Amino acid sequence: DRWPTPSQIDWEDEKLADFAAYVVNNPRKKGMTSNTGGTAAEYIAHVRTWYELRLTPRRRPGSTGLAGPESHLGNAVRRTLHALRKKYPRNPKQRRRAPVQRKHMVRIKAQLDLESKWGSMIWAFCTTAWQGGRRAGDLVRAKGTSGIWQPKREMHRGRVTRIRRRDGTIKRLRVVLGPDKTDPTGEAGHTMYLPYAADVEINAAEAIMNMMRIDPVAKNEEGTTPLFRDSRPGREGMPMTYGAMYLVCKSMLRKCGMPEKDSGCHSFRRGTATGLGHIGTPEYVLKMIGIWSTDTYLAYMDATSAGAMERAMLAMAEANGAPMKGTRGHR
Repeated sequence: DRWPTPSQIDWEDEKLADFAAYVVNNPRKKGMTSNTGGTAAEYIAHVRTWYELRLTPRRRPGSTGLAGPESHLGNAVRRTLHALRKKYPRNPKQRRRAPVQRKHMVRIKAQLDLESKWGSMIWAFCTTAWQGGRRAGDLVRAKGTSGIWQPKREMHRGRVTRIRRRDGTIKRLRVVLGPDKTDPTGEAGHTMYLPYAADVEINAAEAIMNMMRIDPVAKNEEGTTPLFRDSRPGREGMPMTYGAMYLVCKSMLRKCGMPEKDSGCHSFRRGTATGLGHIGTPEYVLKMIGIWSTDTYLAYMDATSAGAMERAMLAMAEANGAPMKGTRGHR
């Protein structure tokens, strides 16, 4: 008979997230090892629909009770359900994007004129998406976005800051991200750090700086200039959209030898997780780079790429099997 407090809503969100995980890990049908993430969302929807329609006043005013955009669920629950849907999909055989590997990046670079506005912009996008682990929608106009371009919500050059060493040389770029898939309100304030190295073949920070050198704007215009903007006739200066970047990336990846059905903008983010995993990056570092708060990054990894799986199996076959120090039988 009283309005719930914010702490009570937070507590409820936590319990709903726990319940979703419980549903996935405790299937009721024999022979099943887990339920799908979609099933977890349905269970939560059933529970919420039951009590949302019975409580006065309503627990979450305006809520439909369903696990959709009008659910008024907290960010933690929505992210949990999103992660469970990815990790436990309805169709496990659904084809995922192939990861972009270093060899693909080298071939992409060879296709571009890095001294042109278009080529330098495309290369800056690809390296940022791959080395920074970003979704395309984090960097360019996301799918379904229309209307007036809004600096508060979209990526612009004012979000990029050069971090310098004491001697004045550039150490890294700090890129403040706008609202994204996991932070729709922008309250979390996600930030991406890109280390700068001018003498290497692939470096996102250097690529961004090269793009800004070739396509400069006045200092007072950086906050109103899209970070990645079009330079094609008739679209000069307009923000790049997801659809346009998708077609460009798909075409370049196909020329790199990646099957068309396996390629897309998300191939770069998959490449981030796969590449970092192959070089033995600690989990906490990998999660920070891709801003993964859960272990959903595991679904992005491909152990068959670049021979990682084969190397591990061959190394196992060459191990002498000596017991570790401290175990029974060690002398």
